[in-house]
Amino acid sequence: VFVSNLPPSCGEADVRAAMSARFGSVRLVALAPARGGGNSSRFGSVSFTEAESATSALDAGKFALGSRSIRVQPLVLRRRAADRAPGAPPARSSRPPMPPTRGALLHPLMQSDTG
Repeated sequence: VFVSNLPPSCGEADVRAAMSARFGSVRLVALAPARGGGNSSRFGSVSFTEAESATSALDAGKFALGSRSIRVQPLVLRRRAADRAPGAPPARSSRPPMPPTRGALLHPLMQSDTG
């Protein structure tokens, strides 16, 4: 899932603890690095070990973490041109492919250099 509106001082351990306490076992937390060398940006992605936990988080839509209301949304992964099946036609031949979303850049599947 994609989480946003995180407190600036919030780290991966804080997000993991909050999400696992409310929704279930967390497999992976990835927060976007902050510009200028701060702790983190105010968004990231969370992967759960069970699909039901992710569904519960999405159904909640938001939850409190400190003084902030954290938004929870589906993480949308866009396919890169290199990830398409061999011989598959391009999505739009007249335009270059769209760049991945902020959350997709954090997702471990999108960070892989292998196809």
